[in-house]
Order: sequence, then C-alpha cells, then structure tokens
Amino acid sequence: MINLFISLAARRTTTNDLFDVMTAEEKLYMFIGITAVCAVIAIVWCVSKTIKAKRMNNNAINQYNAWLESVKKAGGELPHRTAPFKLQEDECCLYADPTAVLYEPRSVNSSGYGGTSFDVAQGVTIHGGRIESTSHKEMAPQDSDGLYITNKRIVFRGSTANRTFELTKISAIGAAASQVRLDIEGVDHPVLFGSINGLIFNAVTRSLMEAAKA
Repeated sequence: MINLFISLAARRTTTNDLFDVMTAEEKLYMFIGITAVCAVIAIVWCVSKTIKAKRMNNNAINQYNAWLESVKKAGGELPHRTAPFKLQEDECCLYADPTAVLYEPRSVNSSGYGGTSFDVAQGVTIHGGRIESTSHKEMAPQDSDGLYITNKRIVFRGSTANRTFELTKISAIGAAASQVRLDIEGVDHPVLFGSINGLIFNAVTRSLMEAAKA
C-alpha cells in the first residue's frame, strides 16, 4: 500500500488527476486497502465497546455483591436513607441514588418532500407537491437528579420533573448493569432509569414489592 502511494506521488501532477493516473490494478489495490482499514477500525471499535460493557458489568456485580454482604451483616434489613421529600405515615426510604437519569418518550419531527417531479429541460426539474412532516417517539433523557425507593413507592426528584410510582402498580421490571425498565399500570410507556446500578435497584424493588403484597 505504501509503495502504491509512492508510485502515484511520482506520477501525479496535481491532486485532481491522481485517480486518472492509476491503473485498474492500482485502483483495485487501493479499494482493498481502504476496505481493510475500515474493517480494522470497525473491529477495534466493537472490541473496545465490548470491553467497556464488560468492565461496566463487572463493576455493577462487584457493587451488588458488596451491597448484598452489607445487608446480610445487618440481618437482612435494608438501611434507612434520608429522603429530600416528606414521607407518608409509616413510610421509610430504603434506597437513594443521586445520579439517576430519567428517560421518557420525546417526539422527534422529520420532514421530507412528497409529490411528483418531472424534467422540463436538461438540468432543470420542476417539483410538484408539498413538504411532508412526520413524527415519531424515541426514549430520551429528560432529567437527572435523585431516585429514591421507599417501602411504598418509587420517587424521582428532578430539577424540572418529579415522578412517583406506587410499588403495587409495577407490573414488570427489567434490569441491566446500569439501566432499569419499569412497566407500570396506568402509564402508557415504559419508565426507564439510567446511570444507576440496576442489580441493586432490582433487588430492593422486588423485595419491597413482595412485602407490599403480603
């Protein structure tokens, strides 16, 4: 590949005619070389992403094991946390994460041309129709602040939004190393939290849900 560029540099007069002085074989070699470089970059990106995800999972597992050990030493009792909101009667805060991020559906608009087109002269095209706008929903971070779990509810306290979900209304929980998805009765979209330890959140929430049903 290096020899190819040296040969081209010796033959070219300007940058613009570089491709014109290449033989078919040299063009093939260049195509193969560029493809190989792109493939290497893609592989390195995938490997680094996998390593990062694995490291994140290991950190979450280590944090969960340390938390679980502390709960065992406390006789299975969850430690009480300080809540920045007024607790109800017989309510106590048992989980707090000040770094949690709330994700909610957000409308995303895109526009495109709809209609017919026809040529009236060489290089001249007339468009007939209109600009069409479409909208779809995507989950996006809406706020970042504290997430709390009490023996009765899950409370998110954000700088611009507050959310409260009763434990008895949660129908499903999906947890990963740093994310949690909640399906809640009466809410028409999944509730997503990021930047948290999903393993600890899942364990605390499920144990309190079972206690609330008892």
